[in-house]
Amino acid sequence: MFRAKDCFKTFDPVSKEQLKLIQGALKNNRLIPLPEDYCDFLNESNGGICGDIEFYGTAEHFFKKRFFTFPDIVNYNKRYLDDSFLFNRVIIGQDSQVFFIYDGQKKTYLICDRISFIPIKAFRIFEDLKKYLMID
Repeated sequence: MFRAKDCFKTFDPVSKEQLKLIQGALKNNRLIPLPEDYCDFLNESNGGICGDIEFYGTAEHFFKKRFFTFPDIVNYNKRYLDDSFLFNRVIIGQDSQVFFIYDGQKKTYLICDRISFIPIKAFRIFEDLKKYLMID
C-alpha cells in the first residue's frame, strides 16, 4: 500500500519569528491567520511535498531536478483574494485535483475540488487530514 509519509519531503522548521511574520503577512493580505495545529506542523517542517501532495509553509523552495518552485502560503493565496468562497479561509496545500483549505469560520480543514471549490471532505484537526492522506 502506498503511504505518502514514505516519500514526504520536509523542510527546516520555522522559527517563532518567521511564524509571527507570516501571520502578520496573512492578515495584511486580507487572509485569516493559520490555526495553532497547522503552526505546530510548521514548527516541525516549513511545508512538505510528496508527489502531488503539497502543504505550504512560510517560504518558497526551488527544486532543481524538477525545475519547480514550491510556493509559500501567502503568495499562493494572493491568487485567490477575489474569490468569495475563500472569505475566512486559507489554502494550506493541494494535490493534482483538490485544494486543502482551512475554514476559519467553521474551524475545520476541507478537501475541496480545485475547479468548483465544492467541499469533498472535512476534518476537525490537521492530524486527521494528514492521516486521511496517509502522512501520519
